[in-house]
Amino acid sequence: VDGVQYEGDGYKECKPVGPGRCAANNGGCWKETRHGKTFSACRGSESLSGCECPPGFKGDGLTCQDVDECSDKVACTCPACSCRNTWGGYHCGCGGGGGNQVYVMAEDTCVGKSAAATGWLVTALVLSCLVGAGLAGFAFYKYRLRRYMDSEVAAIMSQYMPLEGQSTGGENRPLREEAVEAA
Repeated sequence: VDGVQYEGDGYKECKPVGPGRCAANNGGCWKETRHGKTFSACRGSESLSGCECPPGFKGDGLTCQDVDECSDKVACTCPACSCRNTWGGYHCGCGGGGGNQVYVMAEDTCVGKSAAATGWLVTALVLSCLVGAGLAGFAFYKYRLRRYMDSEVAAIMSQYMPLEGQSTGGENRPLREEAVEAA
């Protein structure tokens, strides 16, 4: 087998060693496939060698048997939880409540969907308020900035020409003064 190193004299004894040892006859360890899932007890890393049953199984590594986590009360221990043993694992759900509960694995508990929906509603309302406040603040900032810029532009322009609503010191002086003819 490619990548497998062997140890021994080559006549009486020859066994696979190293990281590729599981490729040759599964390293002499237990291996089984059911329902499309394959589990192996071969530990083929550089630092670990030998046979050890994978999580969800018990045995010596040469033979392994499925652990029934449900009957051993290892998982799904909350009062409303329902447990179904699977090969190499288990599946938790919420039995009561007519399907109105969701199982939370990290907490090993069942939570009502209505409570979860209320939590999402509160979160959505808080986020909506924050977005609304942000938009209102931005609109106020733009309004104030525009007023300030308009007043600055008006101040600069008034230095060069009179503007509407601004007194010029003289009453309605025309832009050009024409000589008044003496009569």
